[in-house]
Amino acid sequence: QLTANYATTSRAVPESYVAVELSYFKASYAYDSVSFNGTETGITAYSPSTESCSEHCTSTQYFTFPIDNKDIELSAKNGLTYDVHATNDTSKLSFTIPAGYFQAVLDEKTLQLEHTPSAVLQPVAEVKVEPKDSKPVEMSKYWFDEATVAEQEQFTEWAFANRKSISTQLKSDSKSVEMLSYWYEKASTEDRAQILTWLLNK
Repeated sequence: QLTANYATTSRAVPESYVAVELSYFKASYAYDSVSFNGTETGITAYSPSTESCSEHCTSTQYFTFPIDNKDIELSAKNGLTYDVHATNDTSKLSFTIPAGYFQAVLDEKTLQLEHTPSAVLQPVAEVKVEPKDSKPVEMSKYWFDEATVAEQEQFTEWAFANRKSISTQLKSDSKSVEMLSYWYEKASTEDRAQILTWLLNK
């Protein structure tokens, strides 16, 4: 989630930030910094980290990192790719937020400032945008919910076995399973990790 704060008076305003809920397979390390546009910055936890275990264990960190409003405007043109770093760079994850989310923030800011009478201006115009799932992630969730319990188990087992690359085909006469395998194969590495984490939390 991106929260952009813009000054509407001469008073100082809080910095804009991106809020992240990061889930990953449990490891001996945690993530503590973010880099983008050539700069690295520390992260700030807004909630304690959590763990959950079923067949596999996952850790989830809840944190924010600051983003300059100039970077928001730049990202509205090019999108934003940021890397999350573990201590001593033992692990690095890359994520991309499409330009459209940042453009939506700028559009919303323009609307807010246009429709706020100057007599009642607040010192901060706060705009929030929630990034949506990619198409493969969205469709995988949809078809998983359409599947029977047996089909869900079949897909889950296959998805984990093929989490790095598709080495076996998922054979089934079921439309749900067929569409699940189609969208999973279309998914990027980051999308697959998101799908698997979602499956673990079901």
